Amino acid sequence: MKMAKKFSVILISFLILLFTPLISFAQEEPASSGVARPDIYPIPPSEPGFLGQDHSYSVTFRGNGEAVIALKVILNNKAESPLKEISLRVPLVEPREISVYQVIREPSCIRYLTDGSCAESQEPDYYGYYWSKTKYQKAQSEFSGDSLKITLPQAISANKSGSYFVYFRAVGYAKKDIFGSYKFTLESLKVDDSIRNLTVGINTDSDLFLRGAQGKVQYRFQDAATSLKAVGGAAPAESGAIDTFYNQIGYGEITKTASSLAPLESYTVSSSFADSRMKLYAKEISIALGVFLAIVAGVFVAIKLILGKIKAKTGEEKTLPGLNARFVIESLGVSFGSALLVAGYTLFAVWLITYFSRTIGYEFQGGFSIFMVVVSFAIYTLFLFAPGIYLGAKRGIGWGIATVFFTVFWLVILLGIGLLAFFLLRNPVTYPTPMPLSGEVKQY
Repeated sequence: MKMAKKFSVILISFLILLFTPLISFAQEEPASSGVARPDIYPIPPSEPGFLGQDHSYSVTFRGNGEAVIALKVILNNKAESPLKEISLRVPLVEPREISVYQVIREPSCIRYLTDGSCAESQEPDYYGYYWSKTKYQKAQSEFSGDSLKITLPQAISANKSGSYFVYFRAVGYAKKDIFGSYKFTLESLKVDDSIRNLTVGINTDSDLFLRGAQGKVQYRFQDAATSLKAVGGAAPAESGAIDTFYNQIGYGEITKTASSLAPLESYTVSSSFADSRMKLYAKEISIALGVFLAIVAGVFVAIKLILGKIKAKTGEEKTLPGLNARFVIESLGVSFGSALLVAGYTLFAVWLITYFSRTIGYEFQGGFSIFMVVVSFAIYTLFLFAPGIYLGAKRGIGWGIATVFFTVFWLVILLGIGLLAFFLLRNPVTYPTPMPLSGEVKQY
């Protein structure tokens, strides 16, 4: 009997412990449309805005040296009063066709009711990755001296974040050099506040080449002016085209970053661009060509001096078998002709293989490749060693070996010239336009 009572007490206690949380949960959340859902959480905060502003640039250089610039600014109002007036200093150039737009985001809902309505909202954080519906409103701007004064249509409350972007054109960043390329020095705009992060993306028109770029990325900044004209007036407006444009600001074919800039401190980016790689790298090509010609001239001068010293000591034109200037020039000429034949046959073989690989059937390609390898081996052996064997038999074995050596030397020079020509004449690789998230920074 006692054992039965103890067992009953233990069973009742277990059932009470088991069903008490369920009863409490049912009492806390009855089936009603006026209670907030517990599965909605506040948006996590980003890095504090009091550390400084975030600036992102996208600069597109045109073929005439003009720069099209888009600047995105995210800031936090550190003052105790609403912020409505903003001043930027524009160094080096005088901007034209200035357009300024404030970015306005609606508060984000962090708790929903069961009927779908919002129970609690959170102020938008322009520094973060999360946002709600975005609208844009044209802001008033005035440029005087080197200062751009902006009046925001909606003041940013104290200790709140906000964003705006500036779009303008400018001439003066890029200057044309004697080779036909443009060298530019881009200096960022200055503000009376510290800048936490700064990103500069540099682009060019599709037919231009930018020094340091790995490939061509087609961003749609050229459509920005048309999209901006459609937004204006007294009320904020939505625009999918401007959403894409705003999110791509800061990206480019090459991207530079800086951080922790002091108030009124700027960041400078320098590079060059041209309508051909020949113009873009003309300085380097000239230096390489000058070094090559100097080496060739030095070889000829050294040979001439050696022959002159030998003649002065012995009184003879030729003191060693076959050693005189005529034979040296003959060996260099024959070896250069041999190298040209090797290079010419190589180009012909590449063209022939490419042509037949597209025209003959797959089952014949293996046999054709073997045939080309055998024929090419024989032709390369003939062109490379036949001139050396000929001069060796006629002038001596020493000059035969020298001729083969000079042939290899000319082949290395022609290979370098061919690779350089391929690099200068090839079309740039075009990559698809990425669809970035706001606030991302991407290196190319």
